[in-house]
Amino acid sequence: SKPLEFVSLEMALIRSEDEAANVKKADEILAKLNSAKSSEISDILAEATDDVGRKPIGGKLEPFCTNCNSNPLEDIIEATKKAPKGEFIKYDKDPRMIYVLRITDTEKVNAKRVAKYYTSV
Repeated sequence: SKPLEFVSLEMALIRSEDEAANVKKADEILAKLNSAKSSEISDILAEATDDVGRKPIGGKLEPFCTNCNSNPLEDIIEATKKAPKGEFIKYDKDPRMIYVLRITDTEKVNAKRVAKYYTSV
């Protein structure tokens, strides 16, 4: 009965067993992203991420519903929502896998229009 909330994210995933190297790399990427021009961000994310599925699409994630069911990304999304609009953050609950990400869009969608929303996005 209430609208579904979708967020769109851009992210780089830093992943290896070398925790210190991950933290250093994530901090460098974070600084680079937050000082980059909009036109440079996709290239930086594609180069930096260890998630091979996100490299060709510049670190973009498909819109993710935050209030549909249980949300496996809840901690990450809640931390990202607290950042100033458009700013990247570093989320590192486990330093073997660090996310550098930001929310690019939040949209409320009527459940009957979800298919059309995904098609347009």
